[in-house]
Amino acid sequence: MNSKLLALVLFLLAANLQAQFTIDGEIRPRTEFRNGYKNMQNTEGRSPEIITSQRSLLGVSFNEKAITSRIAFQDVRSWGESPTKKDSATIHLKEAWIGFPLNDIIRVKLGRQILKYDNQRILGATNWNNIGSQHDVLLFKLKSGAFQSDLGFAYNNEKGSMPYESYYPLPYYKAMSFLWLKYRFSNMLSASATTLVDLNAKPDTKDTYFARITYGATINFQPIKSLKINTDCFLQNGKNPSGTLVEAYMAGFRADYQLLSNHGIFLGTAIYSGSDPNSDPTNKTNNFDRLYGAKHKFLGYMDYFPIGKNGIQGIFAGTNHKFNSKLKLELSAHIFRLPHQYTDAVSGEKINQYLGTEVDIKASYKIAKKLNLTAIYGTMFGSGSMDIVKGGDHNATSNFAALMLTYKPSFTFIEDSKADKNLPPK
Repeated sequence: MNSKLLALVLFLLAANLQAQFTIDGEIRPRTEFRNGYKNMQNTEGRSPEIITSQRSLLGVSFNEKAITSRIAFQDVRSWGESPTKKDSATIHLKEAWIGFPLNDIIRVKLGRQILKYDNQRILGATNWNNIGSQHDVLLFKLKSGAFQSDLGFAYNNEKGSMPYESYYPLPYYKAMSFLWLKYRFSNMLSASATTLVDLNAKPDTKDTYFARITYGATINFQPIKSLKINTDCFLQNGKNPSGTLVEAYMAGFRADYQLLSNHGIFLGTAIYSGSDPNSDPTNKTNNFDRLYGAKHKFLGYMDYFPIGKNGIQGIFAGTNHKFNSKLKLELSAHIFRLPHQYTDAVSGEKINQYLGTEVDIKASYKIAKKLNLTAIYGTMFGSGSMDIVKGGDHNATSNFAALMLTYKPSFTFIEDSKADKNLPPK
């Protein structure tokens, strides 16, 4: 498989000597210590996990006049998952798209690509996840002055060999479309609106689908140079992939203030609506699904609160400091609580809505121009309510640490029409 990939890349390079192209890569090993990661640790002597995963990516981007394209492959694995001398097929097509203009203000971009908009609340790259998020989509991109708009369409099938429409068994949307609009009023103020409709197949059927719509707005405001404010709000209606009626919402706010040139503070909150699984009607849910957006960046680095389950409110504050051009440090605290009443399935009583507090420390060190080291430590101080909602024991120590090395080399080659300069620079 590796030799075929290399041959394909070399062929693409040879075929594009009359264009500008860039070869880029990423090697990202990450070692994690998980002692109560995602769920509270218990007092029964369960051993912490130490795991190293790695993302290895190779991409080629092309630019020939107004036509752009990109192909990128990646291998994602945990160290030791494949025995020595065993060839495991783990290479994954991350990107394969082409872009071209229809006229002076509209471009088309189609193929496998990364979708990320605004603060990545609904559509994001999800870069902490080693695989990340990609979509097979047709995209129309409009830009005219201060106005931008993207219109996307996707329609999925598991296989292309059937002469008729077949059951789509994957836990993913069957079809998806979205419209993103953005207007920059000034250097201080911009606003965007997003509407996304996804169609999910009913399990074990080929012609029954559940439609869901998510719509909302994001505002970025910078009243003074040292203060940035971001706020967003989304509503969700229709039916979720299980066919349950959805009436849900989310709202978020974040403010960043630069106290000094190298020191800043931030605070904010995010609330995702939810339902009480032990008392609310089962024919309707208020659980907001974050769809294909970022998760890790919003609710703490320990990833305690997955999408579309129970609902959650996070209140956070922190500070960041840049010691020099290489070293940065961030310290933050997150208070988590349920945004609604929750009934204990055993006692039948309502529980305290406060779940716990997470403290995170993140340090980033730039070893070289394209080589960075990131260290993360987080600890969760849970409550008795956290035990009921998530399991585990809040009296046990729950913490998490990660050490990640990221190397992202890139080389750009530009063909000069006046001379033969296709060779890489010395």
